[in-house]
Amino acid sequence: MTGLRTHHRRRSSTNQSKIDEALQESLGKLSPKLRAIIILKEIEESSYEKIADTLEISMGTVKSRIARTREKLQKLMKNLGNKIRIHPFK
Repeated sequence: MTGLRTHHRRRSSTNQSKIDEALQESLGKLSPKLRAIIILKEIEESSYEKIADTLEISMGTVKSRIARTREKLQKLMKNLGNKIRIHPFK
């Protein structure tokens, strides 16, 4: 059983590396506006209010850009995942 766990951890680590790579590539494909807003929200964990103040935009613009960016990232990650064959449990 230990060998199976080690194999699973190794596979999981490899997949995580591929996911990290795909995320970096996907972030690089975003426009500077969208990249900035998703980094502030998801990486720096800033509030909507703080993002609006930092970027000097309205709260509605913050929310719509975040939603648009999440959708775009999801599509980019899916496309890259298919290309580099990210499979969580295979």
